Amino acid sequence: MVIAIAIAIGSGLFAFFADLGHIWDLVMYGDTSLNNAGAVIYINLLYPILLAALFIWYRKKPAAENTVPTWG
Repeated sequence: MVIAIAIAIGSGLFAFFADLGHIWDLVMYGDTSLNNAGAVIYINLLYPILLAALFIWYRKKPAAENTVPTWG
């Protein structure tokens, strides 16, 4: 579980700071290309929020529902 939290925090922070770079390029250099100022900005903002919401939802479920099924 700790690894999942670390992955969510790391990838969420990466997406957030990548978004800051896109906004910087948009404001400072007027870069309005599709891969810089389109849906990328919204996705990079919503991705960390989605990860946090999924983690909170997972933690609020009862412990019996959080178990991994065994095979065999």
